[in-house]
Amino acid sequence: MSPLLRQTQTASLILKLSASWISCVMSAFLTMAAAPAALKDAVLLDTCRKLKLISDTTYKKLKHILDMRNDIGISPRPTIISTLSSC
Repeated sequence: MSPLLRQTQTASLILKLSASWISCVMSAFLTMAAAPAALKDAVLLDTCRKLKLISDTTYKKLKHILDMRNDIGISPRPTIISTLSSC
Protein backbone atom coordinates (compact mmCIF):
# COMPACT_ATOMS: atom_id res chain seq x y z
CA MET A 1 0.00 0.00 0.00
CA SER A 2 1.42 3.34 -1.00
CA PRO A 3 1.94 6.08 1.59
CA LEU A 4 -0.39 8.41 -0.33
CA LEU A 5 -3.22 5.85 -0.27
CA ARG A 6 -2.65 5.25 3.44
CA GLN A 7 -2.79 9.01 4.16
CA THR A 8 -5.99 9.33 2.13
CA GLN A 9 -7.63 6.49 4.04
CA THR A 10 -6.50 7.95 7.37
CA ALA A 11 -7.86 11.38 6.46
CA SER A 12 -11.14 9.81 5.37
CA LEU A 13 -11.41 7.94 8.68
CA ILE A 14 -10.68 11.10 10.66
CA LEU A 15 -13.38 13.00 8.76
CA LYS A 16 -15.92 10.22 9.40
CA LEU A 17 -15.07 10.14 13.12
CA SER A 18 -15.30 13.93 13.34
CA ALA A 19 -18.70 13.94 11.64
CA SER A 20 -19.90 11.20 13.97
CA TRP A 21 -18.65 13.06 17.05
CA ILE A 22 -20.24 16.34 15.93
CA SER A 23 -23.51 14.53 15.26
CA CYS A 24 -23.45 12.99 18.74
CA VAL A 25 -22.70 16.31 20.47
CA MET A 26 -25.38 18.16 18.50
CA SER A 27 -27.91 15.44 19.28
CA ALA A 28 -27.20 15.74 23.00
CA PHE A 29 -27.35 19.54 22.82
CA LEU A 30 -30.65 19.56 20.95
CA THR A 31 -32.12 17.00 23.34
CA MET A 32 -31.32 19.31 26.25
CA ALA A 33 -32.63 22.32 24.35
CA ALA A 34 -35.94 20.57 23.66
CA ALA A 35 -36.63 20.17 27.38
CA PRO A 36 -38.04 23.59 28.38
CA ALA A 37 -37.48 23.17 32.11
CA ALA A 38 -33.94 21.86 31.68
CA LEU A 39 -32.46 24.80 29.79
CA LYS A 40 -33.15 28.49 30.24
CA ASP A 41 -33.07 30.99 27.38
CA ALA A 42 -29.87 32.71 28.49
CA VAL A 43 -28.05 29.38 28.91
CA LEU A 44 -29.18 28.24 25.47
CA LEU A 45 -28.04 31.51 23.93
CA ASP A 46 -24.64 31.39 25.66
CA THR A 47 -24.13 27.75 24.67
CA CYS A 48 -24.95 28.47 21.03
CA ARG A 49 -22.39 31.26 21.06
CA LYS A 50 -19.70 29.07 22.65
CA LEU A 51 -20.33 26.32 20.11
CA LYS A 52 -20.06 28.93 17.33
CA LEU A 53 -23.58 28.13 16.11
CA ILE A 54 -24.34 31.85 16.05
CA SER A 55 -22.10 34.83 15.38
CA ASP A 56 -21.23 37.46 17.97
CA THR A 57 -23.49 39.96 16.20
CA THR A 58 -26.44 37.56 16.27
CA TYR A 59 -25.71 36.80 19.92
CA LYS A 60 -25.80 40.50 20.81
CA LYS A 61 -29.09 41.00 18.94
CA LEU A 62 -30.75 37.99 20.57
CA LYS A 63 -29.36 38.91 24.01
CA HIS A 64 -30.84 42.41 23.62
CA ILE A 65 -34.22 40.96 22.62
CA LEU A 66 -34.09 38.58 25.58
CA ASP A 67 -33.22 41.41 27.98
CA MET A 68 -35.98 43.62 26.61
CA ARG A 69 -38.52 40.81 26.89
CA ASN A 70 -37.51 40.12 30.48
CA ASP A 71 -37.43 43.81 31.46
CA ILE A 72 -40.84 44.53 29.98
CA GLY A 73 -42.27 41.41 31.59
CA ILE A 74 -41.35 42.58 35.10
CA SER A 75 -42.27 46.23 34.65
CA PRO A 76 -43.89 47.48 37.90
CA ARG A 77 -46.48 49.58 36.10
CA PRO A 78 -47.60 48.94 32.56
CA THR A 79 -47.15 51.81 30.14
CA ILE A 80 -50.11 52.46 27.89
CA ILE A 81 -49.23 53.92 24.52
CA SER A 82 -51.97 56.02 23.04
CA THR A 83 -52.30 57.15 19.45
CA LEU A 84 -52.95 60.64 20.83
CA SER A 85 -49.57 60.82 22.57
CA SER A 86 -47.20 63.34 21.11
CA CYS A 87 -43.59 62.40 20.47
